[in-house]
Amino acid sequence: MKVLLVANSPNEAALEALLEAKLWLEERGLETETASSDDLVLGSVVYDDLVARIHSFELVCAFGGDGTLLRAARVVAGTKVPLLGFNYGNVGFLAGATSGVLAEALTAVLAGEVVLEQRVMLEATITYEDGSQATCSALNEVFVGRSNLGCNIIIDLSINNDHLFELRGDGAIVATATGSTAYALAAGGPLLTPGHRGLCVVPLSPHPFATPSIVTAPNDVTELVICPQSDQTAIAYVDGQQFNSGESAIASLAVKRADEGLTLVRYNTPDFYARLAALFDGAHHA
Repeated sequence: MKVLLVANSPNEAALEALLEAKLWLEERGLETETASSDDLVLGSVVYDDLVARIHSFELVCAFGGDGTLLRAARVVAGTKVPLLGFNYGNVGFLAGATSGVLAEALTAVLAGEVVLEQRVMLEATITYEDGSQATCSALNEVFVGRSNLGCNIIIDLSINNDHLFELRGDGAIVATATGSTAYALAAGGPLLTPGHRGLCVVPLSPHPFATPSIVTAPNDVTELVICPQSDQTAIAYVDGQQFNSGESAIASLAVKRADEGLTLVRYNTPDFYARLAALFDGAHHA
């Protein structure tokens, strides 16, 4: 068995946990490989190499916060390789194990005594004004919005080729159920149970303010077309990372549920609704 260990290297506690896991696994005859989440950026040499070899691993462990897990998720996207996150960050909503239970969690994984959660990922195809295209996947969300903070961007929103309305504001988020508790939630979007197979579309600072969020069905395709009259170039972020693959400006995005999802490992963390209760109860008391 070969295990990929990814850590947020600037986080000393996360890096120490990675080294502890490496020693624990190798003492039991397992092969390991390590990587820094700083190197797992789209298009980097390390990222491309790991994506090409990811089928040689049987488990990926991420040590850090949700950002570290999101970067590791892009590497395993479209495979059956399970991903276990150990929370050494500030939020850790996606982590499957808490800090301080490393040996216990790894023992449970090797014994098959963990919960495997199947999460939907999204696929976004970005078309540029010169006609070129780029495709990316995300566990949480894709955001498209204004690059100039001084004025609105105008986006035509369609679902399954049916034009719905024109969005005026900061932009829009298309999120998975997993991502509904992240940026989309902060923007006022709906909470979706992890079992929901569709996506949600959340306008950002829309004008008029009554522009609704939309929960889509599993096979829906959402298209966001940048209107030339907005006098504004668009910028795209994928799970918090700016996506720059085209030489010209972004013309449109087509977003749908990816054909393959992600397997998250959960060891000793509460289920979705228990986490929500803790999140909102904590916010209430804060």
